[in-house]
Amino acid sequence: MGVSRLDAMVIQSRSDSDLLVDTAQYETGLWAGWLYLLRDGDIDHPIISTTPVFNTAKEAKDAIQQMVDTIRVMGDDIFKEENVVKGEKP
Repeated sequence: MGVSRLDAMVIQSRSDSDLLVDTAQYETGLWAGWLYLLRDGDIDHPIISTTPVFNTAKEAKDAIQQMVDTIRVMGDDIFKEENVVKGEKP
């Protein structure tokens, strides 16, 4: 699961009340995690999602929350040149 710089900036710049961590169960019975941007309390659009590889909704939700927490902990370091994946434009 990768996150673009733009998505990371959105996650860093928004409060928890502007983001919704959610899950969805697929026909396979497995769960995926979703992160949505909210506008005026309603879903505006999805920011990131996982593939449906989790056995429970909690596992999927925890995976998305961990990514949000990691992005916030990294802060501006996420945009430093040494942290950019090769092939991506800085």
